[in-house]
Amino acid sequence: MGRSWLKNYFQITPQDDERRRREQVTGKVLTLDRSLEDTLPSLLALLSVSDPAAALQQMDPQLRRRRTFEALTRLLLRESLNQPLLLVVEDLHWLDNETQAWLNVMSERVATARLLLLVNYRPEYQHTWASKTFYTQLRLDPLGPEEAHELLTTLLGDAASLQALQQSILARTEGNPFFMEEIVQTLVDQGALVREAGTGTPHTVARLTRPLTGIQLPPTVQGVLAARMDRLGTAMRQSCIGSRGSYCCGPTSNVQRRAHAPGPVLRGHGGRGLFSSGSRGGPPPGGEVVGAARGAEPEPAVAASGQACRSPPATVGDLRLVHRGL
Repeated sequence: MGRSWLKNYFQITPQDDERRRREQVTGKVLTLDRSLEDTLPSLLALLSVSDPAAALQQMDPQLRRRRTFEALTRLLLRESLNQPLLLVVEDLHWLDNETQAWLNVMSERVATARLLLLVNYRPEYQHTWASKTFYTQLRLDPLGPEEAHELLTTLLGDAASLQALQQSILARTEGNPFFMEEIVQTLVDQGALVREAGTGTPHTVARLTRPLTGIQLPPTVQGVLAARMDRLGTAMRQSCIGSRGSYCCGPTSNVQRRAHAPGPVLRGHGGRGLFSSGSRGGPPPGGEVVGAARGAEPEPAVAASGQACRSPPATVGDLRLVHRGL
């Protein structure tokens, strides 16, 4: 789930020293509600800010865990009194055990809060929320033939000279929209495809720079990402590979090049645990499940579209752990 959204919330930057980070966290929490003062040791510890007055390290691990969960939950619930919140957690199938445990706690508190908890996961992920009256589930299946063709027309245009390429991509991707977009982007990166804005049409106009017979389409999503990483420098490549050598959405991902979401955003990812270090990741599947647990909403919580690559404004209105692959 990652700690980046927490850092964004407290307006903490990589340049901030420990004293500055402590001031940011303390000031924000006490301004929000002085009754949250007892959550400061747990929040500071999550952000790796030492607190000489805290006794967390000597505390029983289970008690420390409960206090950490409660601190995060109270912080979000109190903020939701000021404005509706959207908390989006992606890829629960990669979630570490501690973050999963906190998510279970948080889900129990959603019903009475002005907070929408939106999650996505692969079908094999197991949870206990299905019976809750405030939980709604929607399965995201691969695109059908018509929808897939429409997406490719948007990406490539409808020139007759590209029909063979479209059919090859459709056959290879089997309706996975992420795979389709990544193949098109790979062809652009390789110089095999040139895309231009169309005149008088909402579609892109594209053309091949060499015969289709001389172009080899990546066989899998993993192949697309591997080919892209091969073109990166060493430092950038390392930033895109998790600690277990598995692929995660790196800075060059097509999804991350999408338009920035309007309004404030705090984000993270299910493969980056809030309570554990390291990164897990992988290419998004063609079909996933989206679940939403909705609480009280006296006014709408607006969901912004797209994913931001750079650090967004830190004021909370949209706590967003973005969904890849769509």
